[in-house]
Amino acid sequence: MTSIVRASIPPKPSLKIILTPSCTLVPYIPSHVPTYNNWMQSPELLETTGSEPLSLDEEYAMCDSWRDDSDKITYIILSPDDQTDDLISLSPSPKPYTEPLTVPLTINYITSRLPKMLGDCNLFLSLNEELGDTGELTVSTFEAELEIMLAEQDSRKKGIATLACKILINEAFNLGVHRVFVKIKDGNVGSKMLFEKLGFKLVKYVECFKETEMEVLESQVITEDIEEVEYVEEET
Repeated sequence: MTSIVRASIPPKPSLKIILTPSCTLVPYIPSHVPTYNNWMQSPELLETTGSEPLSLDEEYAMCDSWRDDSDKITYIILSPDDQTDDLISLSPSPKPYTEPLTVPLTINYITSRLPKMLGDCNLFLSLNEELGDTGELTVSTFEAELEIMLAEQDSRKKGIATLACKILINEAFNLGVHRVFVKIKDGNVGSKMLFEKLGFKLVKYVECFKETEMEVLESQVITEDIEEVEYVEEET
């Protein structure tokens, strides 16, 4: 019998600002919490994301969790501005690059753009393990659940969610995940269409949660436009 090698979750990648011509992704910091908490009072967003409303204090604690927990990666999605174009133009080549940026400049960049918040996107990293009838390990894979939310309605249907998802899918597979999956609530037709366009396939429907699970493997993912992304690392 072939033995199964137990998978493991790799170290969490360093936080970074991710610049694109159509949106910017930045780490979730406490300055974002009041706006984010206000978004999550919306019954529509609570229903489509399967979330429960949190108090402001609870949201601050959640922000700390996203920053500190090794199995969570989250970014706030911002609309681009003139400085985004200026930073992208500094790239020595048209391909993705990494250039150190000091923390004060990084934090200043983020806090000066709080009015540009559009939504968020997240990866939940986990191990999927299954045991056989005799207790032996039969499956051990590293996987990531992807979530995205555009809270500002005028930011939807502009390709922003598509590009943000492509960036996180690319990041997940660079970490070595076996698959990326999503869970979509009934009635969230827009999300289902988005992920179908990205190459996701139906896995199962969970009746009790009124929820569809879809997945994509690395060989199936559609990642055009990733080459337009620039990465600016945040020093720790």
